[in-house]
Amino acid sequence: MPSARPDSDPFMVLADPDGETRRPGRRRPASAPAPSPKPGEQVVSAQPPEPKRGIMPGEVLDEATFRRLLSLEANRATRYRDFFVLCLLQPDQISSKDQTAEMLGQRVASKIVEFVRSSDVVGRLGDGIGVLLLQTGTSDALRVTERLRAEIANVRFPGEPAGPGRPITLSVGEVSFPGDGHSEISLLSRARARLQEAVRSGGNRVVQTDHS
Repeated sequence: MPSARPDSDPFMVLADPDGETRRPGRRRPASAPAPSPKPGEQVVSAQPPEPKRGIMPGEVLDEATFRRLLSLEANRATRYRDFFVLCLLQPDQISSKDQTAEMLGQRVASKIVEFVRSSDVVGRLGDGIGVLLLQTGTSDALRVTERLRAEIANVRFPGEPAGPGRPITLSVGEVSFPGDGHSEISLLSRARARLQEAVRSGGNRVVQTDHS
């Protein structure tokens, strides 16, 4: 009885040019538009979130990289009818005139990484911090950001040399895809507006809706 060829192994996987894997002899089905959801139905994508590729555990991204991944995720979520939440956070006790502002901002961002899931993305955005909560709905995101505020408030961050640790609270502006926008620019613009509303309202709070 002739032996089976190695390439006939039903468990062998081959790499497509775009990096995906497939089994020999099986064609990858052509992409088809996803069915429209019924009223009130939330469609969960079978496609896993992708932006974490190449990001080291515990890494805080720079602004350019974070914005690029936000744009990629918006494109992916549009294609697969997925959803996510973008949060912009600003430490209330750190001003641009503070000589330790950059160091404290980085420390707060690094601490936030410890409190979110490994699939989420954290990056610096100007004086603030961006958090991308993948495959997360609005109600779940609010629980996450409220927990983040509480966790950060319990940490004492180093201030002046040899000085006591200082408490930090967070103001948060939150937007969801696709409800609040479909692109990096529209999502960031609305998130900044809500963050500014949180700051104007006294800080240490989360704003999820627009205020006139």
